[in-house]
Amino acid sequence: MADITVNQLITQTFYQIPQIFMTRTERIKDKTGKVIKKIRYTSDYAQLSNDAKLAYGALYNRCQLSIRSYESGKRDFVDEYGSVFLIFTVEELMELLDKSNKTITKIKKELKQKKLLREEKQGSNNPNRLYLQLVEADHQIIEEYDSNNYLVKRLDYFGNELPLPKEDLSRGTEKTAESLERQGRVNFTRVENTRTDVKNLHTSNTYSSNTENNNDTNRYERPTNIPLSEISEKEAIKMGDFPFLTERTIGLLSHFGTDAKKMINKIYAAKRKVEKEYADILTIHFRLLSRLNGELWAQDLEHEVEKFIFKYRTSCHERKPIQDIFAYFYRMITQFWKLVLLAETVISFSEIESLRQKLLANELAERSILQAIFPDKYTLSQLDRELLYLRKTAIKRVEKEEI
Repeated sequence: MADITVNQLITQTFYQIPQIFMTRTERIKDKTGKVIKKIRYTSDYAQLSNDAKLAYGALYNRCQLSIRSYESGKRDFVDEYGSVFLIFTVEELMELLDKSNKTITKIKKELKQKKLLREEKQGSNNPNRLYLQLVEADHQIIEEYDSNNYLVKRLDYFGNELPLPKEDLSRGTEKTAESLERQGRVNFTRVENTRTDVKNLHTSNTYSSNTENNNDTNRYERPTNIPLSEISEKEAIKMGDFPFLTERTIGLLSHFGTDAKKMINKIYAAKRKVEKEYADILTIHFRLLSRLNGELWAQDLEHEVEKFIFKYRTSCHERKPIQDIFAYFYRMITQFWKLVLLAETVISFSEIESLRQKLLANELAERSILQAIFPDKYTLSQLDRELLYLRKTAIKRVEKEEI
C-alpha cells in the first residue's frame, strides 16, 4: 500500500469514465456556513451498473488505441465512414473485463439500452463489430434543492425548466436517477450525425469539468454572501456544466443575466450548424471524427467571447448599440467554428495540441491558436471560398480512391 504522490499521473494509466455517469452535489453556504441551496447534477446514465460504467471506460480506451493506429496509417479498425469499431468475442470481453458470460451479456444490454453501444453482424461466423457510441451531454439534469432539502427546480442541459415530479411537492427528499426514469424524462432535442444510427467517438469535455473542484462526485461546498434570490440567475449560470467552455467564458457571459443561457446556447447551435453544413468535409477529409473538437479550442473560444464583449461595450459607449446582440453573436461564433474547421483540416491534432500547450504556458506570441495558424485575417466570404475549395478537393480525393 502506498500514498498517491504528485507524480502518480505520470507513472500510472487509468481508464476514463465519463463524469456524466456519476451524480454529484454542490452545497452552497451563506457567510455563517449554513447550507442555503444544493445543486444536484444527474442523468439517466447514472442508472448504469458499475460493471457497465467500467466496461465503457475499458472499451473507450481500446477505441483510443484504434485512433492512434489510424493516425499511423492503419485502417484495421476504422470503417468506410470513418467510424471506429472494436472486434471482441464474448470470451475476449470476459477476459478483458474479468466477468462471467452472463455478466457480459447484461453489460452489453445495458449499454445498448442507453444508446452507448451498437453491434453490426459480419456473418460467416465472424465476431460482430462493436461500435462504442458518443456520450450525449444533453442527458444531464440539474436539480435545485432549498435549505429544507425540497426539490424546487429542475432544468435540462440547455437550461429549460422541467416539471417537478408530483411527489416532490409533498416530499423533501432528493431524487435518484432511477426514480426520475420511472417518473419519465423530457424528450431532449438530439443532434444526429449525417449517417443514420452512427455516432462517432469524440473525446469531449464530458470526461472532465470546467473546474477541478467539480471532480468531487460526492460533495462540493461553495461559501457565498450572495442572497438566494440572486443566485438563481447569474450565479446559477456559473455553477452549470458546459462542455469545453472555460470558467472565464462562462463568467463573461453570466454578465448578461437571464440572457446568458441563450448566449451559451448560441455557441453550441453555431457549432452544430457548421458540423451539419460541412459534414462531408468532416467525414471525408482525413477525418476520424464527425464533430469539431471543442475542447481543443476552449481558450480560443474564450478569446472570441472577450472580443464580443469588447465590441458590445464599445458600441454602447459610442451610443451605437448592436441592434440584435443574439444574431450578432451567433454570426460571430459561426465564423469562429468555420475557421476551426479549416484549421482542423489543414494541420494535425497533435500540432494544434502543441500550440494549445504553448498558449496555456504563455509561450505563444499570438493571443490565440487560430491567430498562430492564420496570421492573416479571413473575411467571411474568403472563409466560405476556402471551405468550398476544401470540399471539392476532399470529394475528388474520395473519387480517386474509388477508381
